[in-house]
Amino acid sequence: MNTTRFFLNPSNKFDADKTYTNYMKSEEVLKFHRKIHGYKPSPLLKLSNIGSLLDMSHLYVKDESGRYGIQSFKGLGASYSIYCIIKKMWREKFNTSFKIRDLWSPYLNLLGPITLTAATDGNHGKAVSWFTRLIKQQAIIYMPKESATSRIKSIEEEGAKVVLVNGTYDKCVRQCKKDAELNGRQVVSDTAYPGNMEQPFDIIVGYTTLFKELDEQCQELFDYVIVPAGVGGIAAAAALYFNYYKKSSTKIIVIEPLSSACIMESLIAGTPSFSKGRLDSIMAGLNCGFPSLLSWELLKNTVYFSVAIPDEYVIQAIKYYYDEGIISGESGASALAGLLAIIDHQDIARKLNILNSSVLLLNTEGNTNPAFYSSIIR
Repeated sequence: MNTTRFFLNPSNKFDADKTYTNYMKSEEVLKFHRKIHGYKPSPLLKLSNIGSLLDMSHLYVKDESGRYGIQSFKGLGASYSIYCIIKKMWREKFNTSFKIRDLWSPYLNLLGPITLTAATDGNHGKAVSWFTRLIKQQAIIYMPKESATSRIKSIEEEGAKVVLVNGTYDKCVRQCKKDAELNGRQVVSDTAYPGNMEQPFDIIVGYTTLFKELDEQCQELFDYVIVPAGVGGIAAAAALYFNYYKKSSTKIIVIEPLSSACIMESLIAGTPSFSKGRLDSIMAGLNCGFPSLLSWELLKNTVYFSVAIPDEYVIQAIKYYYDEGIISGESGASALAGLLAIIDHQDIARKLNILNSSVLLLNTEGNTNPAFYSSIIR
């Protein structure tokens, strides 16, 4: 097994910015998501069997594999961001407020046709396409040419046009931005870059719904929350919730592939940095070469520990989840995979006191690549 990398962030200290704290006190986001057809809180499950195998007594997972029927948490961020984009368009055109209910009313037609566009490795693009279909608009999604056929088809089935790009996710981001500027499209980006900082924040805030659901699901005080990194969006949402909103002592551990560890490289350098690997992990949704600049601002002083793992741990984690009755895809299982890597390194596990801690994992996606998933669990 390839060498796992670990990094303890020396800058793990922060001042609770009142802007973020006040924003999190608003119930608008949760209210918005509850208005979407098919909403229900994702389950919080105690992993009794896996916990027993790992000699842990307090292991939980927030299982996003059934969210809105699109098999990932991404629907939370995409839907809320699109709502905010349309609110802004409405305000600029009519100088009046736009209500949640207006998304599904004839009033929306007063803005004319809206084309929403995004770059994706799979789940974000599906989420954008799903919500765009719900509000009867058009979506154009940019994906790496080597994306799994099942992920491409699942986006097309939502009515979106897919543009395949000969390159990585990061190249898709650049092409999407360029084409949007030329054609008057609205970019729904889950990564922030110069000139596009406000809108990705709406996506991060949208993700916080899954954490706010915890307020009604448990009274557990988690010592650690383990989340996948990617460009950093869901990890930044964890920081908003646990650090800024709850002001809790919960420590954030981020998990990345060895070949795509841009958050770890940034933490080490103290500034946004590129991954040094080939971006070729089976964790397709985490094959990101550069962090979202907005996520970086939220993570640089809140991430406690960073782990970069080889793919072998993910295959093991998918099997563990399957035996527990939980469906988890390659990126979805990364948090559990990171925990397995930590426990495999006893000195690290002892330093974190992980076996004696209360740990929350995120399962961020279900079976989004059926052929590959079947090859693992058969």
